[in-house]
Amino acid sequence: MIMTPIVFSNNTSALLSVEVDNHLKLFQSLKPSLFKGEVDARTIEDWLIRIEKDPE
Repeated sequence: MIMTPIVFSNNTSALLSVEVDNHLKLFQSLKPSLFKGEVDARTIEDWLIRIEKDPE
């Protein structure tokens, strides 16, 4: 399978960047519990479940 890269115009890239920034700000405003950089998949899964149930 040949994968063709998607090329965005500068305006599209800027809009995507703003959207990502907005989502990050929203996520951070929920003050989720701190992720301590674990590499164990189970620990990561547990953290995601905790923040989805109760973001505070």
